[in-house]
Amino acid sequence: MKNYKNSVKNVVAGMLVLLAFLPGELSAQNRAIEFETGSWAEVIQKAKKENKPIFVDAFAVWCGPCKWMAKSVFTNDTVADFYNSNFVNVKMDMEKGEGIELAKKWKIQAYPTLLYFSPEGEMIHRICGAYPANEFVLGGENALNPEKQFGQFVKKYENGNRDPEFLAHYVQLLAESCMGGKEETEVYFATQKDEELTSERNWNLTLMLVDDMNSRVFKNLENNKKIFEEKYSKEAVAEKMEQVYTTALMRQLYKKDDAGYEKVQQELTSRKNDLADKAIAAAELNKFEIRNEWDKYANAASKFVSNYAMDDFGTLNSIAWTFYEQIKDPKQLKKAVVWAKKSVSLTEKPFNLDTYAHLLYATGNKKEAIVQQKRAIELAKKTGDPMVSDLENNLKMFEGK
Repeated sequence: MKNYKNSVKNVVAGMLVLLAFLPGELSAQNRAIEFETGSWAEVIQKAKKENKPIFVDAFAVWCGPCKWMAKSVFTNDTVADFYNSNFVNVKMDMEKGEGIELAKKWKIQAYPTLLYFSPEGEMIHRICGAYPANEFVLGGENALNPEKQFGQFVKKYENGNRDPEFLAHYVQLLAESCMGGKEETEVYFATQKDEELTSERNWNLTLMLVDDMNSRVFKNLENNKKIFEEKYSKEAVAEKMEQVYTTALMRQLYKKDDAGYEKVQQELTSRKNDLADKAIAAAELNKFEIRNEWDKYANAASKFVSNYAMDDFGTLNSIAWTFYEQIKDPKQLKKAVVWAKKSVSLTEKPFNLDTYAHLLYATGNKKEAIVQQKRAIELAKKTGDPMVSDLENNLKMFEGK
């Protein structure tokens, strides 16, 4: 079974950022945020009457993190009491009705986006992503504080504030609100000397905001790699560099620009950088997967695993599961059995035991598949994993029931 938090796209390729589920405070709750059901004009009318700011949960029906917040955070007593006391609250599907035009007006880039407005309907604050209860309340508190409101930072920037401390805070807020901020980030880094780029603040902003492999900031990272590794960690530096390299490649793939993809490959190869070589290899896997070229994928995966993934349990599992789903060649499937077994030996989880069991079953070793599936079920029950029922259904399939 593929664990999507550890798929080859996320762990190895470092693809575009996806919003993920975050842990929340899960306990017995009795209250929930009370959401209005009227039009946006009616919401503003009520907010003016009550002299309350407005909170908008801008969601899409297909958005997993949106559903998680609705189920686990909006029903938290502390959250409910805070938002019901301080805001007129609205849930709005941004892909239906008036939400479609408002999504354009409000520049919604990701879901969920959490918006805060004055009683008159002027946007004063925004954040995006799924937040646990305490951080979601903090977001609301910031929306009520003029010194921390996103809207105030926008006004100060538009009025010409270019103080480095202000800019550093502003570009971070832009990232947290999923507003991009490429231009503002460049303005901020232009205030920083090369020797200042290794500071903790600039490193954190680099991690969050820099994705152009030809930018001055990233080239500084490449040229001073050892300094960054000593100050922070070799693993963190490698992950960031791979993410930037792979993003450059994947942008071309998603644009279906073969010439652009080959150009980026050549640029990376010329850097004679092991991390760039790894990014190229990972992007090749993604390319063949996108194009459903499974024979080429299988050959590329064998090389990738041998060179880069034998100590990475998540990537081993992800590639092994892809083989189970897509590869029919018995010889190739036997390779995947080895990878799945290695994944389990590195870190035993219900999902990679399930992968191992499926591949054993696919290659004719039904007896051992049943043994490994039972281990997966036992571990899932022990750890409270919600996939128990799926694992039990798979076991029935292996047993022929």
